[in-house]
Amino acid sequence: MANTAQRLIVGFYPNVTKEEREEVHKMMGATLVQAIDQLHAEVVTVPAQNVGFYLTQYSASTKVRYVEIDQIAQATGCRRIIPNDEKFDFQWGLEKIKAPEAWCRAVITSANIAIAILDTGIDQNHPDLAAKITRKCQFHKLTNC
Repeated sequence: MANTAQRLIVGFYPNVTKEEREEVHKMMGATLVQAIDQLHAEVVTVPAQNVGFYLTQYSASTKVRYVEIDQIAQATGCRRIIPNDEKFDFQWGLEKIKAPEAWCRAVITSANIAIAILDTGIDQNHPDLAAKITRKCQFHKLTNC
């Protein structure tokens, strides 16, 4: 069996210096591949057969915010859902809040997910919404809902 390397993404807390990050990698025996400065993260390689050990060790460091295996994520095949509403193109706000992308996720996600809408202009008695709203709250009473 070949001794292959596994890539990990190690996210550090923003106050951790470059020297401290290098020291953490050195203690782990990992090889730095790439720095992602905007995210305070670095990609390293470790021996694949011991990846669990490295995940545990990095996670235990007080300088490390997160560590995860670097892998390719697969798209669900659904990017946007455009409704059959003839006035959709005139509703600029739906594109602004990326509603078609959210609708796509809702279609491929469990129906048991609660959705909170915090909107001072919602019509709670609208025929499309009235039967779907379980709690009606006013802004100043949100903590009591």
